[in-house]
This record gives sequence, structure tokens and C-alpha cells, in this order.
Amino acid sequence: MKSYGAQVTFFDDIEDARQEAIVAAQQSGATFVSAYNNQQMIAGGGTVGLEIMEDWPDADVILVNIGGGGLASGIATAIKGINPAAEVWGSAE
Repeated sequence: MKSYGAQVTFFDDIEDARQEAIVAAQQSGATFVSAYNNQQMIAGGGTVGLEIMEDWPDADVILVNIGGGGLASGIATAIKGINPAAEVWGSAE
């Protein structure tokens, strides 16, 4: 990322990183977009669910990793929209 000109900062805690990103966006006039609490990000994650159902239309149990929850929410929404009987299980481990 640095080779493309990005400023990279490391944090010990995800909440510290989120708060700093909000402050940096406010100071620079940029827009902060949450990776997990934003409808467009969740919808983007839904494309993963669509691909899963496209590749495995008979899947009845889908396991997803949960970080902030945005990707998992999108996947679950798409899968349940296609196959309401499918189970979507999440794990933070």
C-alpha cells in the first residue's frame, strides 16, 4: 500500500484505529466509511453470498467469519434472499 502512496499506521486496538480514522477524515475533509456499519459495504459483501449460491446452489449450511459483521451480514442477506432455508453460521474465531 505504501508503494501506491498510502499512509500506513499500525494500532494495537481496532477501536483506536477507527477513532483515529474518523478524526483524520474530519480534519482532511474526507469521508469516513465504516467497514461494517455502512449499507453499501454490506451490499458489497452480499456479492460474496451471490457467488457462493452461484457456485453451490444446493448449499444448505454456509460458514462465515465475523470481524466487524459487515461482510457476514451481506453474505447472510444474499444467501437468505436466494434460499431462505439455508443456514448461515458465523464465527469470530
